[in-house]
Amino acid sequence: MKARSGKAVGMNKHSTPESVTSNAKLAAKSQPQHTPGNDLPHGDRQFLTNSQLQEILPLSRRSIFEWRRKGILPSIQVGSKILYHRESVIAALLRQQRGGLV
Repeated sequence: MKARSGKAVGMNKHSTPESVTSNAKLAAKSQPQHTPGNDLPHGDRQFLTNSQLQEILPLSRRSIFEWRRKGILPSIQVGSKILYHRESVIAALLRQQRGGLV
């Protein structure tokens, strides 16, 4: 959920991977939403853009950038686009929650 200011509700610049893991689990189980311009609902997409990842995780664009830069969020670059493999992101957040093990 986002507030009118564009920031995720209940999130701040000090958000940690642990604080959003439960939201990621809920988003993974939630009803898929269809986005114009893409024939697959979120739940069926294997790769997500920054904007699509922001819809799943209540994070700011800056937090996503910083987590990607620090190696917390795995990503790939295809041309000028940054893409995130959905299951890899969830697995990375779960590893962070467990203290980086496994």
